[in-house]
Amino acid sequence: MEAGLASPLFWGSLAFALAFVAAFPVNRYLIARGRGHAVVHQYHGGHHSGGHEEGHDDYEHRRQEQHHAYRQYNHEHQER
Repeated sequence: MEAGLASPLFWGSLAFALAFVAAFPVNRYLIARGRGHAVVHQYHGGHHSGGHEEGHDDYEHRRQEQHHAYRQYNHEHQER
């Protein structure tokens, strides 16, 4: 498949690749600091447009436990 400089395929692929390269470290940074997508749930009460998810409270509890374990692990390994 050829995609020359005049091809929309070339520019679309380049834009997609650059977006990924820019977004990946930003997402890692936000997630590492507890600012990932789950944080927005506090602004809409954990509800998606389709209504309340079953088991959302359990999910949130597990997510908080995992986040705490992740932070504790990182803290312990930075001291070494």
